[in-house]
Amino acid sequence: MEDTRLSAADEIYGTPECISPEAATGANNLDGRADVYGLGCVAYWMLTGQTVFEAPSGLTMLLKHIQEVPCVPPSVLATPSPAISKSW
Repeated sequence: MEDTRLSAADEIYGTPECISPEAATGANNLDGRADVYGLGCVAYWMLTGQTVFEAPSGLTMLLKHIQEVPCVPPSVLATPSPAISKSW
């Protein structure tokens, strides 16, 4: 019986809303920068109430992380924060 808790080769692991482009492409040389990217996605969501990208499916979301540049948070905030606007 196969242990389904173990990672397998050629599989992508991560939440589509927060996955780094490197992880989305299945790169096998991931390091802490992929985690920083994911943390940035969580921070983006906490500040804006929106995910970095909107997509109808997980696969489309992965492609957006790989191919697109996210919007700067002040441009998606309903009421821009002066502190955030100055730092961007």
